[in-house]
Amino acid sequence: MKKNNRANRNNRNWLKIFLIYNLVNIFIGLIFYRIVPTILNYPPDSINNEFQRALNNGQTYTSQYIIIIALVTIIENIFLYINLKRIYKLQTKIDISKNSDKVNLYQQLVKQALNLPYKLYAFQSIVPTILIGIVFAMLNGQIGIIIKCGIMYGTMCTLMSNVSYVFSKRTFKNILIEINERQDSMIDENFDLVEIAKRRGIKSNILMFTIPLFLVSTLFTGLIGYTRLTQENGNYIADVYREILNNSYETINGNITFNSLTEALGRISLKNKEDIYFIINPNGKVITSDNSELSEFFVRYIEDKSEFQNNRVYEFYGIDVEGIIKKIDSAQGEWIIGIRYGVLSSTALLFLVTGLLVLLAINLLLVYYSSKAIADDIKLVSDNLALISKRNSIDFNYRLPITSKDEISDLVKEFNKIQKLTNKHLVQIEENQETIKNQAKFAIIGKLARTEWHMTLIILQVQ
Repeated sequence: MKKNNRANRNNRNWLKIFLIYNLVNIFIGLIFYRIVPTILNYPPDSINNEFQRALNNGQTYTSQYIIIIALVTIIENIFLYINLKRIYKLQTKIDISKNSDKVNLYQQLVKQALNLPYKLYAFQSIVPTILIGIVFAMLNGQIGIIIKCGIMYGTMCTLMSNVSYVFSKRTFKNILIEINERQDSMIDENFDLVEIAKRRGIKSNILMFTIPLFLVSTLFTGLIGYTRLTQENGNYIADVYREILNNSYETINGNITFNSLTEALGRISLKNKEDIYFIINPNGKVITSDNSELSEFFVRYIEDKSEFQNNRVYEFYGIDVEGIIKKIDSAQGEWIIGIRYGVLSSTALLFLVTGLLVLLAINLLLVYYSSKAIADDIKLVSDNLALISKRNSIDFNYRLPITSKDEISDLVKEFNKIQKLTNKHLVQIEENQETIKNQAKFAIIGKLARTEWHMTLIILQVQ
């Protein structure tokens, strides 16, 4: 009956772990569903419609996003199931093994249970991010999109891992308590769970969970700033080039021909060397100033969406390239002239990345020294406790210095109180011992005196 109850508790705890990790993935996934298109600068009115299906092999943003979240969740569940199966096998072996084998099996079980939360945290933060980056690299080789998607989904996965760890910590603690209850009489009473697994200092634990958060939060904040910068810069450049196109059209004399349009556009002073102008004739042929080809997405956006976006045109999802067009009616049909431009120059991007790296380095240094300060305060108390347990003669009048006003200072105060009480009790014990010694001396003297008195009486009687 006792084993059955223990097994039921274990099953409930592991079920909670699965539920926590899956619910956290779904919840954070729903939050990021609305954030991703904004941060990655998806073109307006280009997702979850026929326009996207026609250019994206029938897939929509929603279907792709569900696949990504499902992939992340499935991978995590597989990893969790594999580790759970290992722990379950060890528990089963302990129940059926001889006493001589149980100690080693129990040690393996504790190692697995203690390390599992950290393994899950690292796995959940790193592996899905790498896999998503590989998928985007295979689908679209542009390094800019890969970096932005890596930052975006890396932030999402790291946030998932941190939230999952926080909410599952209590359940993992219950699992360790259950494992500790399995400790039989064959295990030495000095058996130490901490000594079994590799010890992690509090500084390491703080750094383990704060550095990834600082890293992704800094990068994510930078990505938000980058997005806002591209939006404002794109609006500004669009207004400038719109006016330039209107002025260029007004300089055309006579009939609208390819040569007259080319001559008018050739007089335009482009803002960046990557910017180009283009002409689309009434037959749909595209001619660009550098003889490059416009992407299918860009041309399709001109045809289907530009008139609803104030004649603005956007490049493929996540690519920071836009355009502005002007439609001209003529006897031959409708001509389209336009300028295709980069929203953000490489110099501005380099400056932004450099600033983020400097800010990140400063934050990491602050986190390191802050965690070290906390660890040193706690270590001061633990070292003195270790000193008490190892030495025969201790100065109980020594008091630890109070260097903060938080829980650590409370710990130091209580330690000093224990030192004071211990010293007081030791003095009292010494006084009691001295009293007992004196009483014993007087008792012996009295007994000797009575013995001598009896001996004297006997001698007198004999005489």
